[in-house]
Parts: sequence; C-alpha cells; structure tokens
Amino acid sequence: MRSSSYGVLRVTRALHRRGVTVNRKRVARIVHGADA
Repeated sequence: MRSSSYGVLRVTRALHRRGVTVNRKRVARIVHGADA
C-alpha cells in the first residue's frame, strides 16, 4: 500500500523534474487503472 503511493509520488516528482505538467486527474486515472 505504502509502496504504491511512494511509487506514484516518485513518478510525479520525476515528471515535474522534466518540466512536464501532469494533470492530477490523469495521474489518478493511471494509478487507479494500474491498481485495479
């Protein structure tokens, strides 16, 4: 459970580092899809 959230945070951080604006809705959809 914690690993999943940590992974998501890590990915979002990496994307932000690249300077890419990631929509929370998009991330949530991907996360939910992967989790499901």
